[in-house]
Amino acid sequence: MGDDSIGGQVDASPMDSGFAKRLGRVPVTYRIVVRGEVTERFAEPLEGVVVESAGDKSVLRVEIVDQAKLQGTLSWLYEHGIDLVSVNLAEEANPDDVGPDA
Repeated sequence: MGDDSIGGQVDASPMDSGFAKRLGRVPVTYRIVVRGEVTERFAEPLEGVVVESAGDKSVLRVEIVDQAKLQGTLSWLYEHGIDLVSVNLAEEANPDDVGPDA
């Protein structure tokens, strides 16, 4: 067996974007609304996140290739004490999430 598989599974990280592309996975943009002001610099470790401030909330737009990356992103926010308001696919997001009553 001269391939890179172990027990029928490919030996690669599922968070590797090249691996995801080889599997035909298409990145999906999520819109994550959090309490407080988050800066682009603070969110740099999330790789490719776009941050918008909206009063006392911030909106993070991030491309996710699989559930492992989504879970990792949410865990990173939790570990840094960031409170989630909502997590939605960008095209399904409710713009009222960042309004004064959200």
